[in-house]
Amino acid sequence: DATGYDYTDRAPGTDHWLNAHDGGRMTRSWDSSDAAPANKIGLSAADPAEHWNFSPDGCADIASPNEVMALSADKLALKARLDGLEAFGSTAGALATAWSWYMLSPNWNGIWTGTSTPGPYSDLTATQANGSVKLRKVAVLMTDGGYNTVRGWKDQDQQTVSDYATQLCTNMKAQGIEIYTVGFGLNQLGSAEQTIARATLKACGNDVSHFYESLTPADLQVAFNNIALKLSTLYLTQ
Repeated sequence: DATGYDYTDRAPGTDHWLNAHDGGRMTRSWDSSDAAPANKIGLSAADPAEHWNFSPDGCADIASPNEVMALSADKLALKARLDGLEAFGSTAGALATAWSWYMLSPNWNGIWTGTSTPGPYSDLTATQANGSVKLRKVAVLMTDGGYNTVRGWKDQDQQTVSDYATQLCTNMKAQGIEIYTVGFGLNQLGSAEQTIARATLKACGNDVSHFYESLTPADLQVAFNNIALKLSTLYLTQ
């Protein structure tokens, strides 16, 4: 957006809000507290509503199991959420990258609370008595690579959305966040799309060793096992 917030981890607040499904917002609703709208409010056929909003029950058009789950060490809850995911037909890769940052960002401590509260960035450079760093923040991005959706708008140019995601990755790494990327079934894409997808995922990862390409579910399991081994010294609570 014009303010540049799209490429940062700034939390929702005055003049920077969580947009509704179509990229717009209905004022004086769950995602805003400004003046009430004068039009596009759906009171007549001549003035149809054009805003899809969040509600106390979540986003109106997304199944509950697909909603973002805060950081958790509860394996049973995490597995249950994964088992309940429902597939939809688009890939909002930039948005997913942004949310991976929000989950790890201390700027979002007003949203993520309790055991899900992210630790401060300062802990990434602080050391413990044994010389190891006090905290590491790690994001693992798994995707089919065909980034084609941004702000709820589908069928967007893949390169444009991928560039958006890459810039987010660059900014995340500048804050000290380590990024692994896992491409799944990239061979299902067209030749040009594959090229963009691989370049994006390689650019998002910290280096080539942080990029994995998986063609089958078995390959995917091997990739995640490999990443888990590399992170075996981490505690994933904060």
